[in-house]
Formats: sequence, structure tokens, C-alpha cells
Amino acid sequence: MKKIYTTLILGFALLFIQSAYGQVDLTTSPYVENFDGIASGLPAGFSVNTGSSATSIGTAVTTITKATWATTSGQFTNYASASLGASATTTEQGNATDRALGVRQTGSFGDAGAAFVFQISNTLGKTSFSLTFDLQSLDANSPRTTAWQVQYGLGSNPTSFTDASTITGTLTTGGSTFSNNTITADFGNALDNQSGVVTIRIVTLNKSTGSGNRPSTAIDNFSLSWIGEDSNVPQLSLTDNDNNTVSSLTFPSIAINQSAGLSYILNGKNLTDAATINVSGSVFSLSTDSVNFSSSLSIAPGDAVNKKIYVKYSPSIQGNYSETIAHISTGATEKDITVTGQAYDPANISFDFNACSSKGAPGSGFTQYSVIGDGQTWACSTYGDASNGVSINGYSGGPVNNEDWLISPKLDLSLYANFPVLSFESRGEYSGPSLTLWASTDYDGVGNPDDFTWTQLNANFPKPSGSGTASFVLSDGINLTAYKSTPVYIAFKYVANTDDGAAQWDIDNVAIANKTQILSVTPSQLYFGEQSAGTHSDGDAIAVQAVGYGDVTVNAPANFGVSLDNSTFSSSIVIPQATAEAGTTIYTDFAPQSKQLLIADSLTFTNGSDLNQKLVAVLGSSYPKSETFDVGCYNLSFFASSGSDAIVRTADEINTQVNNIANVFQHLNIDIAGFEEMSSDSGMNAMISKLNAATGQTYAALISDRWSYYFQPDDPTYPAQKIGIIYNTATMTLSTTEPPRAMFKNLYDSIQNGTATLANYPTSTSSSFWSSGRLPYMATFTANINGVSKKIRFIVLHSKSGADATSYSRRQYDAQVLKDTLDTYYPNDNIIMVGDYNDRVYSSITSGEQSSYEEYITDNADYDALTYPLDEAGETSFPGDDGMIDQILITNELVPDYLENSTQVEPANTYVSPYNKVVSSDHLPVYSRFILQNSAALPVNVTNFNGIIVNNTSKLTWTALTQLNNKRFIIQRSADGKNYTDIGDVKGAGTSSIAINYSFVDKTPLSGVNFYRLMQENLNGTSQEVGVISLKYNSDNVNKLIIYPNPVVNQSRIHIELKNATGNYTARIVSVSGYTVVQTTGTIDDINKAVNSKFNQLASGIYILQVSNGTEKYQGKFIKR
Repeated sequence: MKKIYTTLILGFALLFIQSAYGQVDLTTSPYVENFDGIASGLPAGFSVNTGSSATSIGTAVTTITKATWATTSGQFTNYASASLGASATTTEQGNATDRALGVRQTGSFGDAGAAFVFQISNTLGKTSFSLTFDLQSLDANSPRTTAWQVQYGLGSNPTSFTDASTITGTLTTGGSTFSNNTITADFGNALDNQSGVVTIRIVTLNKSTGSGNRPSTAIDNFSLSWIGEDSNVPQLSLTDNDNNTVSSLTFPSIAINQSAGLSYILNGKNLTDAATINVSGSVFSLSTDSVNFSSSLSIAPGDAVNKKIYVKYSPSIQGNYSETIAHISTGATEKDITVTGQAYDPANISFDFNACSSKGAPGSGFTQYSVIGDGQTWACSTYGDASNGVSINGYSGGPVNNEDWLISPKLDLSLYANFPVLSFESRGEYSGPSLTLWASTDYDGVGNPDDFTWTQLNANFPKPSGSGTASFVLSDGINLTAYKSTPVYIAFKYVANTDDGAAQWDIDNVAIANKTQILSVTPSQLYFGEQSAGTHSDGDAIAVQAVGYGDVTVNAPANFGVSLDNSTFSSSIVIPQATAEAGTTIYTDFAPQSKQLLIADSLTFTNGSDLNQKLVAVLGSSYPKSETFDVGCYNLSFFASSGSDAIVRTADEINTQVNNIANVFQHLNIDIAGFEEMSSDSGMNAMISKLNAATGQTYAALISDRWSYYFQPDDPTYPAQKIGIIYNTATMTLSTTEPPRAMFKNLYDSIQNGTATLANYPTSTSSSFWSSGRLPYMATFTANINGVSKKIRFIVLHSKSGADATSYSRRQYDAQVLKDTLDTYYPNDNIIMVGDYNDRVYSSITSGEQSSYEEYITDNADYDALTYPLDEAGETSFPGDDGMIDQILITNELVPDYLENSTQVEPANTYVSPYNKVVSSDHLPVYSRFILQNSAALPVNVTNFNGIIVNNTSKLTWTALTQLNNKRFIIQRSADGKNYTDIGDVKGAGTSSIAINYSFVDKTPLSGVNFYRLMQENLNGTSQEVGVISLKYNSDNVNKLIIYPNPVVNQSRIHIELKNATGNYTARIVSVSGYTVVQTTGTIDDINKAVNSKFNQLASGIYILQVSNGTEKYQGKFIKR
């Protein structure tokens, strides 16, 4: 979306200051800073940082710039305080003496990671700290929202931070608001009596949400208070060698019956009695000389000065250990250190992680090391195969740069008499780089793994699924014989970045077995795409090593072949023992024998005795796209452009993206597709040229002339996101009488010139309609597929983005206006509506809400969301995120033509590498397939099938222009447009060449919408559908069947209400497949009780409730979730 901003040319000078002024020594409470003097430098103790994260204080910025609130340059800023008022002019802001310390975020500065930092030298003798400050949102024209946190850390460069225990006030800025909120943060006793540096920061750790400009944020009137000190109070402090407070010690993982040591410094002040140190349990012990260890020490007052205390960890049983070292002296506050360690048994190397604590250390002797990251680290999780496991996800508001290692304890493999064979289970979800497996014999167990020597090992990691749904894959047969003579560390290396994405990876059941056999087969899956029946594909390679299995036979299932040389393929091959043990490459091809939408099976590996496993999944399609009508959509990620707030690309990267997208469209082999985020017309022309050259086809593109803020000058930092259509001119004929157009164009023009408004628009600003001008784009074609022609209206959407409540409401409003328009003006047309809906259809990206398009989903008589099953199954078209947001929806007229289960997410990231938002896209294409059907000529030529409501009855009329052997017309009625019941008939005229008018009256219509289908039956008993119309009853005079809540979730009650109901009724609940699942008779109250007693037994789905008493019939639809 285009950003709104104002360029101000002001003579503000840059002020260069030091990045930090040391730490403040607190004297009198409170410590107050109003920032009015920052023109001459930051106050003592304050710094401003970028790159802050959960584990890093960030990098200090040495430049503070005086600027106005609306200045859009990314920088830390000397602002006028919000106390000046929202209407202050730029001149008034420049002259204001009441100043505030602020930051302007941009896509490349401070979003996320901006921080205001305050450091204290120590807090000895001080308790009960609390902080108040003003958090100011200064630019009302900045729609993005930034969330802030108040945190503390111990030390001058903390590696961990904790939120203040109690915070009041609104900790967000932006959202198109001007505000000045007072924030109060209570730190409890967390900062009490700290002998080392204490760091307090106001920080944003997550990216801003929404679209458009990022906010101008400031802090002012900073006031830190505490309860004063008594210089004679006895005090104890525990620090490391750098004078940082120590509250925990974590030992490296070691083998049982070994030991490891750590230390810390004890200091006492004003002590009147000895300091007693006790450790619970028996695994940890204490010493003052590192030689003699015990569970308890006593330190005399005069000796408690810079006293080094040694701690020894000596486990004898495998497991996780956690104990407490207590420090006590008369009159002093007790100080505790938590000590933790992990131990493993080298004779039984098997790690299931079941004993680890969720979100805690990995457990089972493994440790994590974060080389690069923003708080995303390997940790224990509940995402194991059966119980706990170890997981990491580098996604935080978007893919985050990460390099994180999951490292085993030091492993002694000398006890293995045969092959030490490593196995593990892994699962990759969403999209991002694969894991890699490494081994090191010189790692020290605690340091940065990048500083040591590692050898990569071959392992079978599954490709991330692209969604939040995937299964664990076993990797086995990893031969560690080379490490039997020297202890070794095994490590899983995770990387993520903004270009390639951030997958979630889960690891479980790591084991090293003493085996006499080794079996390694990679990859575990091969996808061949489309291959016509009677032909065969090229071979794909499979690496195989099998030690101790003798000759290995590989059997291919029907429609696939295997080969030793990639030349001669057969249903079975034999790999000789010597070749299998040395490791070899075999090949498999796809040779479908019949036409099928999907063919999937597996290659089987066997040796006739102890080996019989399906190890490589193979799949492909043999349904030719030349016989189907294929449609799709593809968000092209600011295609062929660059922008500092969007995606920065070099000229070479733009050319690579053009080539990659052409490659994807070539694979799609599609008749028509909608595209979004097209930002360069010349780039699109170049891509079409490459596509035509590669395919020998003639594709053409249509580009809408409306995009977000099209009415404003181009923004060089945020390219236009245009939408449009790519189509194959050989199969799609563009209408010359109904030219392509942006829908609602005239309405939006009227809004822009002030002559029209939209009632109750969510932002109260009508120009926000459809993403501030990114209007739906419609083109009309005749599809010519396999000898069948059909008129198609093709609509492309790129809806409002964002999961916040306002964006959701805008999206919902826009979608409803579009539906009302389609229902009114195109009620019987073949419509396909594709695009980036920026919401799911199964649920919503907005927490707690149903889909923005729920009106389409529940109107299943008129619309069918073809991507709904994919969304329901957890598929995603937006790698790195969860849930489908690229959708394909059709009107009911095309449902008979739809090729069931053909809607798929195209796995473009399997054949384009790297696949990312810079050189390809951050979305994947979605496509659906249809078999267009001819409408057979009717023996009776009927026109003008219409209906009107007359005195609460439905009067249906139609005209038969000619008739041939016409026995009768049958009138059918439905409440959902799918399940019809005969309600009457009208005798036909047999054979006639003159026009005859017919009519029929439905005297007892249903409440709500009535669908009427007119059928014509011949004298020989065959029948044809003539047409379908609908009438909607809203009159209070009609007895209404009301069902609520609707949809209804499991474990909830459903309420059935029938106005003016008396006596007994029979109620039936019918599934969409026509089966009666509940039937009962009684009063409406009786029916409610009976239905609810069986309601939880119903499966999720759509149901029809029919209620009748012999003379009255009512019908309603409800959805059970």
C-alpha cells in the first residue's frame, strides 16, 4: 500500500552525541529526566539503540536529530513534546522548549529493535523500584502500530531481559493517533540491592503491524522512584568476574561419573555474622579452594570480600538436575543461586527429550547456542513425535535472521563394537531453509560453534511443508564409525533469513545404535508434476547406501520405473551387495498408463529377509491440462521493482525474479491467472516475452489502472501494488463488448471528488474503500477448452491486509459490497474470483473472528470457495505464515464443471531455488482445474423464467417459445440451492410452434431464501433443467424458522425458534448428502431438547433443518463447527 507522508524542508541541524554516558549513581528518589536539554546531548545514563532483541541490548546510535513529528526519515529524534498539542505547526514544534526523546521508525530503521536505554551503576540499599514516563504517539498520519515493552536486565550488556512485573497504560503508538499516555511500571523486588549494573529499557521487539507509514514515538517525563537505603544494613551480593549480578549457573552437559566446575564472587557489607552457604541435594558441592568440596560453607565477615566460591557438578545418574545455593547472614536479605546441569549415559545414547520443560532448555544433555538471532532459540517444546521434543521457529512478525545450533553432549563412541549409527526424527513446517547436521571433535562444549571445526553429515531432512501441518520423518543410517576413536559432538544447525524464510523445525528421538547394518536412502519424496498417459518422464536420482543387507532389490509401483543407469527402466532392479555397501545412485521415472488427477505410491526396498520398507514416496499427475480449464492466482511480491520500505533489489535480482516468475508460469501451464503486487509494467512485459518464448504460446496481460493511492504521486520508497490478469490467447478470448474494468470505479471517483460517501465505513473515511483504491478488477472472456466454449467473468482481488480489528472490518465491509453487487447484477453468471484475499476462508487471520468472507462461505447455494479444504487442512500459500490467504472462489454455475480435489498450492519452491521474496515471491501460486461442459439444447425453448412475491406467495412465470414432445414442467424448491424437492407441476403442450405463457404459485414458501428450479420432462420420461431463480422473504407475516447461534461450535447448544408455532411438529436434520441424521416429533420446546441431546454426535459440516406439521413446511440451514 502506498504510504502517505509530507516532505518538510526545515533547517534542523544534526546533533552528534556520545552513545552512552556511563551509568547513573542513584542518590535521592525519584530520579527525574524531562529531556528538555537534549539539544546539547543525552542525559547521563541514557542511550538509544537499534538492533535490540530478547537477548541483546542492541547497538547504540550516536546521532540524535531535531525534527518535526511528521518527518519520515528513520532516526532517533529530538522532538517537541506531545504537551504542545496535536495541532501544533512545524514552526511551533521547532521553537518548543518542552522536548522529548523519540524515534521515527521505517522499514530499514528501528522496526523492530528500537530502544530507549537507561543504566544504573548499582541499587545497593535500595528497594521497590517503579517507573513512570509519558509514551507519546506524535504523527496522526501514521497508520502502522508499534507495540512497546518495559524491561530490565542485569549487567551493562545483558543477554536476557524480563518484562516489568506490573505495567499500566497503553504501550502502543501509531494507529493514526496522536496521544500522550502515562505508563507506570512496577519492578517488584527484581531490582532490589543489586551490586552490579542494572539496565532498564523501553523497547519494541516485534515489527509494526498494518500498512503505510510507521509512527513517530517519544518518551518524556521519565521518573524512577525507590525506597531509600540504610547504609548500616548487612548486605550480600553475588557477581561474576565482571561485576554482573549472578542468580543462576548452568553447567555444560557431561557424561555420568564425570565432573565440571564453575565459580562466582561473594561480597558482604556491614556483616555482623558469618555468611553461611548451603546447597541442596548431592549432585552439586561447594569449595573456597577448588580442592575440598562439601555441601556447606561458612565465610567469616572479614573474609567475605571478593571471595571466590567454586561449584562442582558430579552426576552419577543420567537426567536433568536443578538445585539451589542459599546465602544467609544475620540481618541480610538471603541471596540464592539456581544451579542446573544435564547428564547422559555414554553406554546408552538415546535422547527422547520427554523430561525437558516446555520453553526451557533442550534437555537430554543437549544445549543450544545462538550465533545470530532475535530471541528465537532451540528450546524444549510440546511438539515432539509423541511427547516433548526440541523446536525452533525463526519467525517473529516475519522471517528473522537466525543461526542457531542444537548441540549434543560430548559423545564417546569407543564402546560400540560395530557401526555406531545415528538416527533421529525431524519435522519441517512453514517455509525456510533446511536443517543441516554437523560433527566436531574439537568443540569445547560451551563456546560459539562457528569458532571450531565442524564436518557436515548427510541426513534425510524433509522439505518444510509450507504449512503448519507436517509429519515427522525418520533419518537413519548415519554412520559415525569415523568418530569411534575421538569423542564427538553432533549438532543440528538452523538458519533463517528475510529472503529464504523461517521454517519451524522439530527434533525428537535422537539415538545412536550399535548396528551391524546401515541403510540410507535420500530423498524421501519425489514429485514429477504432469506427464501424459503412455509417456515417461526423465529419471530422478536417489542416493542409496545399504551395509549388511546383501543384495538390495528396489521395486517400483505401477506407473513408475526404476533404473541403475538412468537409461533402462523397469519395475524392479537389484543393487549388488558391494555396490550397495559402497553407496550408489539409482533413478526412478514416472510412466503413467492411464489418465488420473493424482498418482501417488512409494518405492519398496527389500532383501528377501530382514529388509522390506517403503522409503521413497513418488507422485505425479497424468490428467493433461490441454483437456481442462485451468485458473489460478499469484502474488508476485512487488514484482520487478525495488523500494527501501518494500523490497530492495539490485538490477540483477530484478532480472532473476523476472526469469523465475516466467519459469513458474511455464510450470503452471495455465489458461488464466490473476496476479497481485505487480510493480513494473516493463517487468511484466519482459516476463510475458520470456514465457511466450519458452512455451511457444501467446500469453497476454491486462493491468488495472487502479491501485492503492493511485491518485497520489509515486512514492519512490513504496512501489505501486497493481493487480491484473495473465491469459493464454489461444484458449481465452477477451470480450470486445464488455471491456476489462476496475469495479466501483465511478463510485470511488465520486468519493474522491467529495460527491459520495459510504455509510458506516469502518474508518469513517470512505476513500479507504478497497485498500484506498485497489479496486477489484473484472474481465469477461470466452473460454475455449477441448471443443467447449463458455463465457467467464474473471475477477481479481487484492484485499486490505492486516490482522487488526480495523483492517478486518474494512475487509469485511469491502467483501460484502462486492457480494451485493455480484448477487444483484450477475446472479446467473459464471464467475471466478481469485487473488490475495489477505484472509483465510476456513477461519480468519484476525484472532477470534470468522472469515472476512463468511457471507460467501455460508451462501453455499451461490458460491463455492475452492480453497476452503486446503485452508481447513492447514495448507498455506504464504510461506513462513500459517493459513491460506490466496483464494479461488466460484459461483454455483461453475460447480458442475469443477474437477473435484484439483485445487492445489503449486510447489514452486521445489523447482525454483532460492525461492524468496527478492528473486521470486513470498507467496506460492494457487490453481484449480475445470472440465467445461456443453449445455445441451433443450427440446423446449423456454425464456423469461421469473418470480415475484404476491401476498406472501411465490408466483413463478415463464414462456415456452417452442415445444417438442413436452410432457410437463416440474417445479422444485430448495432452501440451500442444492437439495431440491418437487412442489408441483404444470402440464406441457406436447409439440407447439407458438409461444405459450405458464405460471405456478407456491402458497407456502419457506422463510428466508427460496430457490426455485424449473425442470422440463419429455414424453419419453427424460428431463432437463430449464433454470433457477430465488425469492427472499423478510415479511413479519411469514412464520420464520430461526436457528441460532449459527454457525454453532461443538459443545454449544443450538436454539430453534418458530414464530407463531402451535401444536406438534416433525423435525428432521438432513446432511448435505441427503441423509437424515436426527428426526423427532413434538412441540418446538420438545424438538429443542431432542435435537440438543444428540447435537454433539453430529460431525462438523452443513445441515438442513426441516420442520413441518402436515400443512406448514419450514426449512433452514446451519453450520456445525
